[in-house]
Parts: sequence; C-alpha cells; structure tokens
Amino acid sequence: VLHYKSKAPLECYQSDKDWTFARRAFWVLVKISTGPGITITEDLGEVIQPLTIGLIGCGHHGRYHLDNFAAQPATKLVAVADINTTRAHSLAEEFGVAHCYGHYADMLAGHEFDIISLALPPAFNRDLAIAAFEAGAHVMMSKPLALDMARGREIIQAARDKDRLLGMMLQGRFSTEVQALRRVIAEGTLGHIYHSRIW
Repeated sequence: VLHYKSKAPLECYQSDKDWTFARRAFWVLVKISTGPGITITEDLGEVIQPLTIGLIGCGHHGRYHLDNFAAQPATKLVAVADINTTRAHSLAEEFGVAHCYGHYADMLAGHEFDIISLALPPAFNRDLAIAAFEAGAHVMMSKPLALDMARGREIIQAARDKDRLLGMMLQGRFSTEVQALRRVIAEGTLGHIYHSRIW
C-alpha cells in the first residue's frame, strides 16, 4: 500500500536541477511497486523500505544512473553488472555498491530487485528487459526502447505478462516547465490547440 501525503507530487520540485534521473524514475516506478511498508512524503525522500536497485551497463550512462540513484535516499544500490568487469568493479567501488558481476544473469539470480536500470545500447534492451521482468523486477531504460517496433512490442508484452512496470525515461515530461504547460493546457487556458511548433 502506498500512502501519498502530497496531492500534487510533481509540484514538489521547483527547478530542473531537482528533477534528476533517479527522482523521475523513482516517482514513475514507486507508484505501483514493492508493496507494503512504503510511505512517501512531499519531498519523496522518506521511505521506510528503500527500493533495491540493480544496474546493467557500467559505461557513461550507467555512471549517470548510479550518480542520481545514489542521491535518492529512497533507493538502495545493490549490484552492478557489465561484461567489462574492470569497469564494473571501478564503478561499484566508486559508489559503494557491494556486489559486482560480469554477467547480468548472475546478478539477477543472486538478488531480489525492485528496479533494474538498463544503461545499454538499444540492441540489448529486449533480452535484458525480459530477463529482468522474469526475475520479478520493474525495469527502466533510456530511449530508444528497441531497434524496431517488433522488439519494442515484445518488451511491452513481457512487462504486461509479469505485471511489471516498464519506464522508458522521457525526462522532459517531468521538467517544471513541461508540467506547468501541461496544467495550463489541461485547464483550457489556451483554448483549443490545433497546431504547435517546438524546437
């Protein structure tokens, strides 16, 4: 059971700097994940039972994911995996992650995760996302979802089959400016919008 003390959680942060990748991902995933024992306050920081995180892919994007997860008190970094074990060990040591693996299957078999974060080229997303769903975890990944529509649909279907949440992070949706614009449009302030141009 999730308890919300804020009726407008997306208004809690007032700048883009505050909407880090981890906080956005956390908010998307926590809404339907992990079960009893979680309490969310207005700053999204006070959680009785932290969400356990596993990272697959320890390159540039993986470092970015871990850096932001580490700043989120509602998460616990459990393990990382990368075929480049030197890079994986280095990142694990830097962020104080206790477990490090050279193969994702060993990591998934060794722990229970609330969230698996995939920081990979899109060619690998399908197989690893499906494996994470099979292991019982929710999955977040960066765009693009897959190399083609068919593989993307397989990922989505796997999430549905296992009743897990898939988060493909479209981070602009949660910026303060975009949320403010969304509210203005939803309230009808701008009338009927029939055309827009964004650059």
